[in-house]
Amino acid sequence: MGEKFTNFDGGENENKQETQRTVSFQKSGPFFIILPFLIPLFFIGKTFGWWQKEFVARGYIIGIESNGKIYELGNGGVFAFSKRFVSDKKVFLKAGSGTVCFISALAEQHYQLNPEKPNNPFFQGSVTFINYDKSKIFCREERKYVDASSYYTVNSAFDRDGQLLLAYSTDDKAPKSLRKPQFIKTIINQGMSRRSGGSVSDVKDPYIDVSAIFEQYFHKKLNYSVDEEKKIIRLIL
Repeated sequence: MGEKFTNFDGGENENKQETQRTVSFQKSGPFFIILPFLIPLFFIGKTFGWWQKEFVARGYIIGIESNGKIYELGNGGVFAFSKRFVSDKKVFLKAGSGTVCFISALAEQHYQLNPEKPNNPFFQGSVTFINYDKSKIFCREERKYVDASSYYTVNSAFDRDGQLLLAYSTDDKAPKSLRKPQFIKTIINQGMSRRSGGSVSDVKDPYIDVSAIFEQYFHKKLNYSVDEEKKIIRLIL
């Protein structure tokens, strides 16, 4: 009679696989437990701009520092700045009509510092812009029609020789090449929401990289400092 042999290899392999699955589940189990909490945390962080390198200077007043004094910039637009942990600090300005010309006037210092005591006691004066027509850059705004009833606005900046430096649009109907050209970055206004119809979304707007404009066209470095106690951001030209 032939001998009978029992092969336990199949059972052992199944046990090993089952053990591996158990160990794998035990390792990944905590992740699946916290996953439902991570998803809303991600969207909350997105709304409050936790995942971006910039912050919109809401709640701060912008001033220009000169000879140890600070002059209130006033209606200079909506600024954004790099966060503290970013090594390459940048200044941004919300894109709009004539924004690049304002940046040009700022870089070429086509403004005067008024020493009269302003209403705000944290400043030693105010800023008034002058001689816009003498700026190195001039701006033009024009409509581009999509059809007979709709159009988008293009903001263009030129040098004095008529060379186009930058063209952009903040309209949704504009081509992507105009909505996201060089020097333009979309920044979330942290903690703000925008309602359109029945939906609510984060407030995301295009901002112009002021620091890059300064460096490329004026060969200047724009610095700034943040005073958290006084809620002042000083531009140092």
